[in-house]
Amino acid sequence: MYDRFDVVEEFVEYNPRLFEQPIIKSFFQDQYNFDLLKKTIENNDENSNEELNQRFIKFYMRFRLISYISVLSQRYTNYYDQKFKKHNEQNRLILDKPTSEDTSVIDLFPAKKESYRLYHGITDMISDERIINAINDLPKKKQDILELNYINQFSIKEIAEQYKDSPQNISKHKQEAIKKIKRRLGL
Repeated sequence: MYDRFDVVEEFVEYNPRLFEQPIIKSFFQDQYNFDLLKKTIENNDENSNEELNQRFIKFYMRFRLISYISVLSQRYTNYYDQKFKKHNEQNRLILDKPTSEDTSVIDLFPAKKESYRLYHGITDMISDERIINAINDLPKKKQDILELNYINQFSIKEIAEQYKDSPQNISKHKQEAIKKIKRRLGL
């Protein structure tokens, strides 16, 4: 196959369709593989040819295995999503079933979100008077940031959106509040 060529560049030019294949391009991106091809062509070296063939077989089998796993995982994901959707459709809670086009039974019972809150402020959760006093000495914004973050489990980004402020600034307020509380407690 390689006997007619003196240099590897001639071989590449003579076989452009071969070297346009993505798997071949990928294989020869490894400099060692390209050097083996060069040895095989320029020196007519059988050992290099055999090693090149073996390396390509390993490369190709690995490529096929990765492709197979990729396709398999994609199909499994789609299958799981379909099963999950079907399960949820079949096993809806009674209050979630639609009564008309846009409403469900639960939507017919108005409720205020605040009525379910267990705590009305961050100080309701704390029993230590020193910590309560330290929090009460903070500015209202810093108290609200701590409450939203620790009680309502809002992320810094969500708090920033609520205050129309940058996440960095909200994080700075939170850190300052914590430092003031620690200083007040002598920590």
